[in-house]
Amino acid sequence: MGAATALTAAAYGCGAGGDANADPATVAPRGSTVYLAATVRPDGDQKQAVDRIGRMVFRVSDPGTRIQQLVDRSFKRNRDTRNVSYADDVEPWLGKRAAVVVVRLAGANRTAAIFAAKDTGEAEELVDRVANEARPRWLERSYRGVDYRFDPSDASGQGVVGDYLVAGDGAAFRAVVDAFKTGQGLTDQATYRGVAAAARGKLGFGYIDLNRTTAGLSARGALPAGLLRSLTGVTTPARPVTLSLSARPDRVTVEAVVRGAKSTAAADGSTRLVGQLPGDSWLALGLPRVGRSLRRALARAGGGAGGALVRTVRRAVRTRTGLDLDRDLLPALGDTAFFARGSSLLSVGAGLVVATPDPAATRRVLGRLRQFVQREAANRGVRTTDASIAGAHGFNVTSPQLPGAVDVVIRGDRLVAAYGEAATREALGATDHLAGAPEYRAAQDSLDGVPPAMFLSFAPVAGLVGTQTGPGAQRASAYLSALRTLAVGSRAEGDRRTGRIVVTVR
Repeated sequence: MGAATALTAAAYGCGAGGDANADPATVAPRGSTVYLAATVRPDGDQKQAVDRIGRMVFRVSDPGTRIQQLVDRSFKRNRDTRNVSYADDVEPWLGKRAAVVVVRLAGANRTAAIFAAKDTGEAEELVDRVANEARPRWLERSYRGVDYRFDPSDASGQGVVGDYLVAGDGAAFRAVVDAFKTGQGLTDQATYRGVAAAARGKLGFGYIDLNRTTAGLSARGALPAGLLRSLTGVTTPARPVTLSLSARPDRVTVEAVVRGAKSTAAADGSTRLVGQLPGDSWLALGLPRVGRSLRRALARAGGGAGGALVRTVRRAVRTRTGLDLDRDLLPALGDTAFFARGSSLLSVGAGLVVATPDPAATRRVLGRLRQFVQREAANRGVRTTDASIAGAHGFNVTSPQLPGAVDVVIRGDRLVAAYGEAATREALGATDHLAGAPEYRAAQDSLDGVPPAMFLSFAPVAGLVGTQTGPGAQRASAYLSALRTLAVGSRAEGDRRTGRIVVTVR
């Protein structure tokens, strides 16, 4: 064999060389239903943002060292990697990029992780050492001239493929080798190019093809595709959902974009009820037009194997409660919002607020619900009594296990179910609305003005956790204290829906 041929063989199968900047998409199989990539060694503005957030959250001067300690701790918990350390065994070969791919093969989703390797020799040495120390020992195998190790305990494959260390399901590993050998990776695919171009300068990006990823589940009846589309707000087959992850010194943002699909949700994906919740709420979650969305979901799930499940649910609801799902329950549910408030264990309150489009149906639900509670829980000391609070009427529920009562009342088109009379009164007519609270406004600003469908203020949560004894609770409280808000929201513009999750730090 000539010298050039020998060097080529070494580079393509024996782990020599490497490239810290290698793009995992080059060897990710075409047609991958999921591709998620991240910069594991960021630089520039992204690195500065990550370092600042790390210092705030972990309360250390060197967040990189802290992260390495956490990685080492996870290695120690795994029998096969208990002798591996990040500094000695991973850092010497790990490049800048990594990715996770899901490939649909023989009707099943197969997953693999792809890591750029700046030194493939070091990467291959790590695989061999772990393989030899594992019990049962990993087997030596070869596919299309690429040597790798096969773990018989879970049928996974690990090895060096070109400039990458690849680990995952055995079939997915071989699919990566196929893409490498044929040169048919994702980099020439239009979907990938569009996602990558839009995500330049971000920490991570990718896409998920929901239709193809869930096709097998739908075929087996475990998760009807129609139900999933209803829950995601998509009524027509959509192109892949594209994702991105970015960081600024005061926030981390995850963004998801769906194009070419009609949506069942409101234009901003939220409901006005969230802003009308009590102003001291530290958690709020709003869902628009719940009854209508559930009706559509049930209609789409009504065919095939899903039809039997829907009929069973309808019969069970009628038998147990005397309520008709279509005539009573679904018409009662309109925009719905959940909230939690209180700064101590004694003052914590929570509740559900529903703007009901059919008050008559809602009153029927309340009457049947009270009878159900009395019948099913009376032997456990649960009692119901009439309730009249701030002009709303219904009943309350008391239990020996709860220091307070749960109120279930209706006034006009507003249904409230809340723990604690103070929470009930505030939900029926708060003097200070959440929309005016500084933390809520900050969360809305982080979404570029979109009203949050979900809002969380971390300070009260940190205070509640901090009241618990034990070092674990105190550490958790310290981490939470570094965070300010979490906001989730979405906006529709034409056939494009953009959703965001934003966590801000102090």
